[in-house]
Amino acid sequence: MAWMIDYNMDCLLTDKITGGRCMKAMVLKTGFVMLFAFLLPACGSPVQTVANSELLQRLQGSQDMLVVLDVRSKREYASGHVPGAINIPHDQLSARMNELRSRDNAEFVVYCESGRRAGKAESLLLAEGFLNIKHLQGDMAQWRSDGLPMEK
Repeated sequence: MAWMIDYNMDCLLTDKITGGRCMKAMVLKTGFVMLFAFLLPACGSPVQTVANSELLQRLQGSQDMLVVLDVRSKREYASGHVPGAINIPHDQLSARMNELRSRDNAEFVVYCESGRRAGKAESLLLAEGFLNIKHLQGDMAQWRSDGLPMEK
């Protein structure tokens, strides 16, 4: 049996019997990286989070090996973003991956508005061999709510 799943369609898979272990193994074998983002939190994600305060401290210091990646739309990015962040919308990331290749040894901090698109982007980065990836805890919604500095 085979199913066709639209790449842009959300899909929820559950595995109550093995707690996600079998599901994770099956999905990894198929290469569905978009699904991988949603399974990782339940199965032990290799992507750690970074607190707003920690990122802010790092931004105020040396940023040599730090790339802050905003995967929201261009319009959202233009309305305000984390200082120094680069914008590659999540739905363009695959096509624009070469823009990040020269920085593949850097630490990437990825965020969107609420976390969903960032999770998809993180799974794509992992699939492309980027290993030092962190997720901005609370994403842009929390950054804005905390009154932290933004660039426009």
